[in-house]
Amino acid sequence: MKLTFPYIFKVNNTQKDIIEEIMWHCEKVYNMLNYDIYQGKETILLKNSINVQSSKIYKKYRELNWHSKYLHSHTLQETILSCISDHKSYIALKEKHDKGDKSIKGEPRKPRYKNSRKIQITFTKYAIRLEGKTLKLSISKKCKKSLK
Repeated sequence: MKLTFPYIFKVNNTQKDIIEEIMWHCEKVYNMLNYDIYQGKETILLKNSINVQSSKIYKKYRELNWHSKYLHSHTLQETILSCISDHKSYIALKEKHDKGDKSIKGEPRKPRYKNSRKIQITFTKYAIRLEGKTLKLSISKKCKKSLK
């Protein structure tokens, strides 16, 4: 059973603007969380579940981060999960490398900042609906206002 479906579709200018704005806000949220983890404001532990760690961060970012106001809640959650999973992978690889595991060739690098809208956006099934041949995305009310 497939859990994700990658789609390639043609978009008009309005849809392109919407997707680019969502990508920009996702990128900023990812980079801010990445920075907070580097500075020690957020801690990522291997023993804790990703969902447990992300729910605490999600609540904080939903209240304090203005970029999150422009994102659908599921999209924000997936962006936070992506950053946390990148850091958990880094921590696991770093521990293996420090123990002398021969399968890891070089020293792992920390997750980098995303730039120039090269971030993957994940829309859950709650944020997408298909009407005929039209793909409709749920976006926040603030995002709708900023595009007018």
